[in-house]
Amino acid sequence: MLAKFDPPHAAEYRERGLLVIFVVLDREPKRIEAMRVLSTENLGISSPVVADRNGQLAVRYRIEELPQLYLIDDGGTVIWREIGYKESTVGDLSKRLDALLVD
Repeated sequence: MLAKFDPPHAAEYRERGLLVIFVVLDREPKRIEAMRVLSTENLGISSPVVADRNGQLAVRYRIEELPQLYLIDDGGTVIWREIGYKESTVGDLSKRLDALLVD
């Protein structure tokens, strides 16, 4: 899914206050590094890559299927969640981000 969210558009949202964090459920350092390479080198998105080594985030957000995409507000409340990938995901995400990141 991330490959379809074009990096220049993501940069625009970041300038407007969006923080993107990639969470990797893998525990293996090679797989964690692979996600970092995907996000920074392949997609051009400069974002932190966090490893959920103990599974705490997976439990907190009830992650049972991948991929999952969340919008979480400043207070930590989930305001939107997408499970799996649908053709409408990028458009839905863009609309929600535009509404949230009003100048």
